[in-house]
Amino acid sequence: MAFDGVLRWSEGRWIAVAWQGGFALLSPSVGLPVAELLFSRLREKSELGVFIRTLSESTGAGLLKLPPFSAAIADGDRWHLAVRGALTVKIVSPAGNEPLRGEGVATWAERVVSGVTALHMGRVVEPSSPLVGGVVLADGVGFGELPREHRAVDEPGEPAIPEDGPVLEEDTPAPKHGPAVPSDEELLMGDTLSDASEDSRPRRPETTEVVARFCTAGHPNPRERSRCFVCGEPVTGEPRSTERPQLGWLKVPHVEPIPLLESMIIGRHPSADALCLPEPPKLLALQYRHVSGNHLAILLDGWRVLALDLASRNGTCVRRRAKPPVRLPQRPITLLPGDVIDLGHDLLLHLDRIP
Repeated sequence: MAFDGVLRWSEGRWIAVAWQGGFALLSPSVGLPVAELLFSRLREKSELGVFIRTLSESTGAGLLKLPPFSAAIADGDRWHLAVRGALTVKIVSPAGNEPLRGEGVATWAERVVSGVTALHMGRVVEPSSPLVGGVVLADGVGFGELPREHRAVDEPGEPAIPEDGPVLEEDTPAPKHGPAVPSDEELLMGDTLSDASEDSRPRRPETTEVVARFCTAGHPNPRERSRCFVCGEPVTGEPRSTERPQLGWLKVPHVEPIPLLESMIIGRHPSADALCLPEPPKLLALQYRHVSGNHLAILLDGWRVLALDLASRNGTCVRRRAKPPVRLPQRPITLLPGDVIDLGHDLLLHLDRIP
């Protein structure tokens, strides 16, 4: 059956949030006040970006350490799904019943699915109760009838929702998305990281140390490299912690090359409050009419250089390996050496000597 606006939920220790345009299941660590804020904001504007920004700014988690969650947001006949951590969204649709899993993904997995007849997060068992809107402590929430193979996921001995644990921060390709949101592997062959958020509260800066091996000229490098990304000399020795070095250069028309030492907000009138970041970002103003006030973020995470479109009016594309430009999804992607960021109207930003 199609979703009629009524969910079913089973009592538990996780937090279920339901509003007219969707529902979510959150780690207990999020807390009820944050869940209530999510409920309030999503009633006003039911979008995944609003969900991510609110979760990030309210928990102070920043871009890369959001607590585990699963979310489903309706858009007509389509559902925009996202899941992070050791959670699973179980789906029944004409396109198939493959669950969407968050475990092993650096940030979250995402999919757009049409014609959904059943959608469950966690475990919904009898006795269950109806839920139209609000915040409840739940073991699971969803609608529709699941096939036997989905129900088997929650057999005894394998808890419906594991305890909170570290989310793997490894270079794992994101699962395939629906047609509206293609996977980064298909488009850019890079990683995905979580969406951006706002936060004006001061927080203790996170360490900028990285684990590195050194080349014969003394430059630190990612430990998996055999040649230095700075000078090309051999990389040798055992890995050890060191201060993160410059991660290359950003080359912008009519501007001196900019060393990548810190995250950066780029736009016509960039603001440090555009994102929740552990350290104040560098601001780069580009006085072009087609560029949004806060258009693009260049983020540094460990050894990675990331690009995030900040919901700009005209979008941002990446050109990679002589392939046609690809529009950035609304989440950060890992940039590779030689990538070119296209802001439109022949405004190209070149990345030089990044790891």
